[in-house]
Amino acid sequence: MVKIVKLEHKEETGTYYMCEECGLIYAEISIAKCCEDWCRNHKSCNLEITRNAIKFEG
Repeated sequence: MVKIVKLEHKEETGTYYMCEECGLIYAEISIAKCCEDWCRNHKSCNLEITRNAIKFEG
């Protein structure tokens, strides 16, 4: 089940969704669910899905 996370990091403040299989964070719950389904079924990540992950600059 996708985990809801609240983040406060510069411009990326808000509610996001985390794939509990690989830990990547997405702005849209539908993409996070696709990621989680793929990870669970294939035991790997899909580059077409993960390119939508939120990137945080240090």
